[in-house]
Amino acid sequence: MSDIVWAINPKNDSFEKMLSRMQNLAAELCTVKNIQLHFTADEKLNQLQLSMEQRRNIYLIFKEALNNALKYAGCGNIIIELKKENNLLVLSVKDDGKGFNEMVVAENKSGGNGLKNMRHRAAEINGELRIDTEENKGTHILLKTNIT
Repeated sequence: MSDIVWAINPKNDSFEKMLSRMQNLAAELCTVKNIQLHFTADEKLNQLQLSMEQRRNIYLIFKEALNNALKYAGCGNIIIELKKENNLLVLSVKDDGKGFNEMVVAENKSGGNGLKNMRHRAAEINGELRIDTEENKGTHILLKTNIT
């Protein structure tokens, strides 16, 4: 709930504030799990102004990807990159963990809705979400969304 309240607060319109929140959350959670965090963000993004919907969906996709890596990957490293490519915001969350078979996860009725939710959130902001994973080779979540 606090994430939703944060996302709708107009004081948090700048991307710089969202980057700070993302980095602090990732650092805190990775420290607890003894996972090495590699977080980089393009300085060109700092002054970017996002709509409330963009802010909420980008942040929640990031949070879901991070939580999935922490909870299921069994990884030693998480690499998070945010950059601007032309008129696109690119969010990359990559781990060096055990990966998974996406078809098995999709068919598992007892599984959560995390992957489905990330795809839905990306669609809400006209973004493209790609999930590259392979057993024993880690997972890479890549979001690209227009920021103009």
